[in-house]
Amino acid sequence: MEAHLGATKTPKFRYDIDFVLDNGHPGHVTP
Repeated sequence: MEAHLGATKTPKFRYDIDFVLDNGHPGHVTP
């Protein structure tokens, strides 16, 4: 489960968005 480098220093929702963008399937985005 790879994420963008910034994911470690950004809020949880930001990490979830990066995860979705990298993998291409929604469902992990939380506002």
